[in-house]
Amino acid sequence: MKAKSYLASRVEIVKFVLPEHLNNMGNMHGGEIMKLMDDTAA
Repeated sequence: MKAKSYLASRVEIVKFVLPEHLNNMGNMHGGEIMKLMDDTAA
């Protein structure tokens, strides 16, 4: 079996941004973005 390049792998995660994920300005809170990156990397 021939090894594949890392470029042959792809991960997509789809999450809904809910009102509790937003700050007072209506932008997604940075901590929530860090959680998403952590979940994706895991």
